[in-house]
Amino acid sequence: MKIQLILQKDLLSILEIYNSFFIFSPKSEKKFSMYFKNRFLGFYLTNNKQIIGFIWGRFIDKNFNLNTLWISPIHRKQGCAKMLLEILFEKIKYSSSETEKVFLHFRKQNELEKFYSKFGFNVLKTTENYSNGDLKISMEKYL
Repeated sequence: MKIQLILQKDLLSILEIYNSFFIFSPKSEKKFSMYFKNRFLGFYLTNNKQIIGFIWGRFIDKNFNLNTLWISPIHRKQGCAKMLLEILFEKIKYSSSETEKVFLHFRKQNELEKFYSKFGFNVLKTTENYSNGDLKISMEKYL
């Protein structure tokens, strides 16, 4: 397996995968490209040159907003997410010594609290914030 920095040339491949799995929040190429240009940091994981996972977010003030972590269903529970999170935390610290926290959120039904807690995240709040009424869990991690 190989981890690589997401570059402009990788966006279309990653966007296609993203939109096929995140059907409640699809992104257009234009929106995704704009997001990429705004203090973006992201990585993707390949196995035999096939993308099997990715992680990205952006710096906002003194924080990093972790927007997306995705692992191919057949590669889950094999340490892939851990690898991506660890490289992301390392690069956040290296890229910006002023970054204090990492924030993230997810749909409560995805049951990710226990997973992210293993990496030092704590629950901030639960709100009804998704357009379809799904509950949103917000978490933070101090660096």
